[in-house]
Amino acid sequence: MFTKIEIKNFQSHKNTILEFDKGVNVICGESDNGKSAVIRAIKWVVENQPQGTEKINSNWNEDFKGPLSVKLYTEKGYVERIRDKKRNGYNICKNGEEEIILDAIGKGVPKEVTDFLNVSDVNFQYQLDPIYLLSKTPGQASQYLNEIVHLDSIDKIMSIADSDKRQLSSEQKIVEADIKKLEEELKNTEWINEADNLYIRTKKLNSMVDNINVQASELYSSINNYETLESSKMDLTEHNKLIGKIMDILIPDTNELEKSINDYDLYSSQVVDLSEAKKFVNEIDSIIISDTKELEDSISQYSELSDNVQQYEKELVELKSSLPSICPLCGNKLDKEKLACL
Repeated sequence: MFTKIEIKNFQSHKNTILEFDKGVNVICGESDNGKSAVIRAIKWVVENQPQGTEKINSNWNEDFKGPLSVKLYTEKGYVERIRDKKRNGYNICKNGEEEIILDAIGKGVPKEVTDFLNVSDVNFQYQLDPIYLLSKTPGQASQYLNEIVHLDSIDKIMSIADSDKRQLSSEQKIVEADIKKLEEELKNTEWINEADNLYIRTKKLNSMVDNINVQASELYSSINNYETLESSKMDLTEHNKLIGKIMDILIPDTNELEKSINDYDLYSSQVVDLSEAKKFVNEIDSIIISDTKELEDSISQYSELSDNVQQYEKELVELKSSLPSICPLCGNKLDKEKLACL
């Protein structure tokens, strides 16, 4: 434990040095010779008690002419408690290293000092104190013994563990409450799945509507084309008469023949029988397409009309093929496609 103590200007000690032997050390002397002051000096270092200097500063050291100090030596070094006009603190020196300077503030003792000395009030017994441990309750005695053999560390650890356990339990309850609250909130969001399905269905319906709009647009375009063709429709009766004349009579002038051929080409390119188309257009104007099947039927009828137009064009080709190979006027070969003499 302690190997030596140096006391300066502390109560009745002006400059006292005591060296301790291993084992039990006894300080003997008459009353009021400073025996208890040695214990008080040690306690002043260990516990920073008493706080003031009125009861511990020597009478000859008025106004701190010299420092009031107690230095405790151990095998590891020393700790000095010092008080003068400039300082109120501690000095620690470990195995000859440079001193560590600390301030003594309030009633506490710096942790560095406590760790270095490893001494507490359990280690102190005074003259007028009750017999050691016999005056204590079983609980107090047990506490002292635990501190002596450091079993109190287990109690402290258990206390800290219990505190942490209570804190974790409290936090667990908070987390469980949060989880329950989130689960309730999650139930209120079940409509999101239904909304997602509704969105997919709406997207598909929008796609179908877009396709129908495209088909309707194409149909309206076809109707416009039919109306344009209807406005330019001509009767083929006069043209057939003209063709008959070409076949039956001799044209006295080639210019007149060429003019007739040109007129034939012009009229034949414009002749289309739109009676069926007009009927189809009237039916389209009189009904509302409510189903894509009706739209498909209309498109099918349009295809049939296109086939009729192609049939008319085929008949025109056959009429051209029925023309004579030799021009009746000039006797030259007649180009049936261009309707011109070669």
